[in-house]
Amino acid sequence: MSDGRPPNTCAGGGRGANAVRIAAFAAGAAALWAQVIAVRGGLVAFGGNELVLALFFAWWLFAVGLGALAGGAALRRASAEELLCATLLLFAGVVFWEYAAARGLRGLIGLPAGECPRFGQAAAGLALITVPVSGLVGFLFPLLAAARRAGGAGTGEIYGIEAAGSLAAACLGTYWFLAQGREDLLAFGAVAGLLLAAAVFARRRAAAACAGLLLLWGCIGGFNLGVLGEWGDRLRWSGLMGPFLLERSADTPYGNIAVLKRADQRQVYFDGQLAFAFPDPFADETEVHIAASQAPRVERIVLVGGSPGMVGELLKYGPSELHLAPFDPALPGVLAPFLNAGEKAALAAPAVRMHSDDPRGLFRALPARSIDLILLAAPEPSSAALNRFYTGEFFEEIERVRAAEGVLALGIEAGIHLEEDTAAYAAACLATLRAVFPEVVVAAGGRLRFFASSAPGAPTRDPDLLARRFRNRGIATKYFRDAFFAAGDAFRPEMLARTDARLARGLAAAAPERDTRPTLFLRRLIVAARQAGSALAELFNAVLGLAPAHVAPWALIPGLAMLCLRRRPAAPVLVAVGGTGAWGMALALVLLLAFQVVSGSVYHKIGMLTGAFMCGVSAGALWGRRVRRGRRVLLLAEAAACAAALATPVVIYTAAELMRAPAMRLAAAAEIVLYVWNGILGAITGLEFSAANLCLGDEDSRRGRAAALTDGADHLGACAGALVTGLVLLPSLGLTGAALCCALLKAGTLGGLAAARPGGGKSPPPA
Repeated sequence: MSDGRPPNTCAGGGRGANAVRIAAFAAGAAALWAQVIAVRGGLVAFGGNELVLALFFAWWLFAVGLGALAGGAALRRASAEELLCATLLLFAGVVFWEYAAARGLRGLIGLPAGECPRFGQAAAGLALITVPVSGLVGFLFPLLAAARRAGGAGTGEIYGIEAAGSLAAACLGTYWFLAQGREDLLAFGAVAGLLLAAAVFARRRAAAACAGLLLLWGCIGGFNLGVLGEWGDRLRWSGLMGPFLLERSADTPYGNIAVLKRADQRQVYFDGQLAFAFPDPFADETEVHIAASQAPRVERIVLVGGSPGMVGELLKYGPSELHLAPFDPALPGVLAPFLNAGEKAALAAPAVRMHSDDPRGLFRALPARSIDLILLAAPEPSSAALNRFYTGEFFEEIERVRAAEGVLALGIEAGIHLEEDTAAYAAACLATLRAVFPEVVVAAGGRLRFFASSAPGAPTRDPDLLARRFRNRGIATKYFRDAFFAAGDAFRPEMLARTDARLARGLAAAAPERDTRPTLFLRRLIVAARQAGSALAELFNAVLGLAPAHVAPWALIPGLAMLCLRRRPAAPVLVAVGGTGAWGMALALVLLLAFQVVSGSVYHKIGMLTGAFMCGVSAGALWGRRVRRGRRVLLLAEAAACAAALATPVVIYTAAELMRAPAMRLAAAAEIVLYVWNGILGAITGLEFSAANLCLGDEDSRRGRAAALTDGADHLGACAGALVTGLVLLPSLGLTGAALCCALLKAGTLGGLAAARPGGGKSPPPA
C-alpha cells in the first residue's frame, strides 16, 4: 500500500532532505580531492606535461557522463535511498585505491623513470586511476536528484550543493593539507566525509551505519596513510630502484622533487624527469667555464637552476654578486641534507644571494643593465611550467638586466646528428633568442649551446679567443682545459657547418615562443616520443602544422546539428548543454595553461582553480533555480558564454601584464584575476544547467531522468572538449586561438537554439 510519497524520494521529511544535502556536499568535496590526487599523480608520472590534463579530464568527464546515465537507469530497479548508501560506501573504498595507484602509476604500467610513455600507456594509466572514481561521481548525481522530497528545490540545488562542497574542499586542500605537503590528508578527508554522509543518510539501517563507522575508526586508528604513500613512492621509482636508492620524495607548489642515490652520486628528478646529478665535477666544470668564457666580464652573475657544484665553479671567478634562482624555490631545502662540506661552504659564501621566489620575478626585481652573465641551467622545457623559461617575454626580462657586454647562456639536449625533430626543436629555441638578441652564437655537439647578447663580439665562435679568455682568468680546474675549445666538437668548423645547415632548414618553419602560445614543450615531447617509438610524435607534428582555417570550421558542427534537430524540443537543449560542457572544459584548460605560464604553480593550486570554477557553478545553479522561464535563460546563458570566450584572451593578457609588473602585490593580483574569471565561467555553466533542466522538466516525477540526461550531455561534451582542446586547439592555435574557437562554438549553438521549436521552459511557482 502506498504511503503517499512519490517513488525514489528520501523518507523522513525535512530531516531526510537535509541528509541528501549532506550527501551532496560530501560527494562534491570527495570528488574534488580525488581529482586533485589523480591529477598530481598523472603530472608526476608523465613528466609534468600539462597535456596529461587533457587526457585526464577526458577520462574523468567521460566516466562521469556514463555514470550519470547508468545512475538514471538504475533508478528504475531500486530506490534512490538504498542505492545512495551503497554507492557512498563504495566510493569511500575506491578513494584508497586511487591514492595508492596515482603515486605508483609508472610502476603499475611498467614505465621506467625518465622514459616518455606511449600514447596507449598514458591513456591506460590515467584510466586506471580515474575511471573507478569518476564513474561513481556521475552515478551519484541522479540518485541525489531523485532522493529529494516532493516540492523540493530541484536538480539545480543538488548541482549547486555539490559545487559548494568542491569549493570548500579546494580551499581546505590547497591552503591546509597541500601547504603542509600532506596529500594523504586529501584521501583521508574524502573517505571520512563519504562515510559520515552514508551514516547520516542510512540512520534507519543500523547495519550500514555501523559498518561505515567501523571503517572510519579503522582509518583513524589502525590505518597509516603515510605507509601507503611510501609504498606508492617506491612503486613510482621502481624502474630505477635496482641500482638506485630513493632517499627523498617531496611535493612542492611547483611539482615533485625526488632524490635518488647510487654509490657516491645522487640524481635529482623533477616531475619524473632528470634535472641534474651531483656531485658531477666534469659536467659542472664544462657547463660553467664554456659559458663564462663567452662573457668579457664575469663580475655579477645569475644562475637559474643548476646543480650545487656549479655554484662552486662560478665562485672561482670572484664575482661580487652571484644570484641563485632555483627553478623550484623549494629545491635548496630538499637538497640540504645531502650536500657535502664543499657544497655547503659555496652556498654560504658572502657573494651568494639565494632567491626563494619565482626566477621570473627575480629578473623583474634586479636593476637594469647590471648582470654580466646569466646562466640558464633549468631543466629542458618538458612542460608548460618549464616552457615559461624559454619564451620571448622571459628573454626580454633578461635583456633588461643584461649589462652592456653581458651574455645569456643556455643549452638543450639535441644529439650530435640533429635529426629532423630535434632540429625543429632547436630551431624554435634559436628563433626565440634571435627575436630578442641581435647577437646569437650556437655551439655544436650532443648538447647544443646558445649564447646571446646585444654586444657584437661578446659571444663568439673563435676557439682561440675563448681559450685566451679562460687562461687569462687563471681558473684552477680538475677536468676542463683551454684545449677544449680547439679540440672539442663544440667549435669544430665541420660540426658547426653541419649544425648551421640543419638549423637553417628548421628556422624556415619556426616561430618565436610566446607566453600565450607555448610550443617548445610540445617539440620536446615530440623528440622524446620519437625516441620511445610513440605515436604522439606523428600526432603532434601533424597538429603543429595545422592552420586556423583547418580547425575553426569544426566548431560549428554542434550548431548545425541543432538546426537538423530543431523540431524535437529536447534534442537542441541537450546539444546546447553538451556544447557548454565542451566550451567550459576548453576554456578551463586554456586558463590552466595561462595560470601555469603566469605563476608556474598549477601543481599546487589546481584544486583552487577547480574550486573557483565550482564556486561559480554553485552560484549559477542556485540562481538558476529561481528563474521561471528556462528557454529564455538558456538563450541568455548561451549569449553570455559566447561573450566570455571572446573576453578570455583579454583576461589572460591582463594577468600576464600584471605578472610582469615589479610589485609583488600585482603578481598576486594576476592569479586572482584568473581565479575570478574561472568562477565567472563556472557561473555561466551552472546557470545553463539549471535552465536546461527546466526545459526538460524538473518536476519530481521526471527529476532523476532529466538530471541523468543533462549531466550525461554536460560531461560527455566536456570530455570531447578536453580531448580536442588539449590535443588539437592548444598546440595548433595557442591560448588565444583556442578561446576564439570556443566563441565560434557558442555562437553556433546560440543560433541553433534560437531556431529550434520552443518546448517547456516554465517551472512551478516556488514553494
